[in-house]
Amino acid sequence: LVLGAVSSGCEACLAPVLPQIFPLLVQSLRDAVQEVRAIACWVLSRFSCWIARCVEGDDTHDEGVHLLHAVFTGLLSALLDPSPKVQATSCAALSSLMQSCDCETLLSALPQLMEQVHLAVQNYGLKNRLLLMDLLGVVSETFGAELSRTGNLGILTVFMPLLMTYYLESGPDEAVLAVSMECLQSLCNAFKVHVAPYAPKIFSRAVTIMRETLDA
Repeated sequence: LVLGAVSSGCEACLAPVLPQIFPLLVQSLRDAVQEVRAIACWVLSRFSCWIARCVEGDDTHDEGVHLLHAVFTGLLSALLDPSPKVQATSCAALSSLMQSCDCETLLSALPQLMEQVHLAVQNYGLKNRLLLMDLLGVVSETFGAELSRTGNLGILTVFMPLLMTYYLESGPDEAVLAVSMECLQSLCNAFKVHVAPYAPKIFSRAVTIMRETLDA
């Protein structure tokens, strides 16, 4: 907890020892105590920007890439943790990591990420499914242009049916509706014409929501 709390102000002083600390944090993702696993996710997320700078640095690039993939792999495993608290913190940590780092460095790990998210969505409760939708939005914003360019549309095939169910069937006051709308926006921005098969229902539902809101 202390390490995460001082991360923003003491990062420069901690930098020389962080490469030795990170393996311990990744190992803590498998600790027997769920609070330790959740805190490890949170602490790793606090150093996302530092990892990104290591990857971008000429002298630290190789070490940074090694750290990035070790942390990313550890957090992917934490997505399927039996503890809802660890599930939630791992989702947040992965989002932070992807927003901080260059997408090309993580592109090779995308299939594994999609497989883990697909398994997670089947086992999560509603609250953590909302966090998974946030994570999918980040994935779309980070990798969507590349996936769309290469025709890799697996993310649409797997997750659009679930998103559309939440979007079409949730009430206007339900949190799941707002989260599904944000995720759909990210997917539409990233995949553009590939979302066309879903466009009529998305548009029709949006008009209905606007009408119901104005009439309320």
